[in-house]
Amino acid sequence: SYARLVDEARYQVACELLVQRDVRIMEIAFATGYKHPSHFTRAFRRICGVSPNKFRKNLHVLNP
Repeated sequence: SYARLVDEARYQVACELLVQRDVRIMEIAFATGYKHPSHFTRAFRRICGVSPNKFRKNLHVLNP
């Protein structure tokens, strides 16, 4: 569906931005089209299975 395509596109952009540690999660939420960071976090967790914070921390473990 269209909504799923939009979610997947937002997720891809968010993953690329989360790699950049100097970009705050709130900024990523706005950059991916969410009006509220909490909505971004909820949507990201639904797609990825973990919060954006946890995703970023896991990246640090994989690439110190």
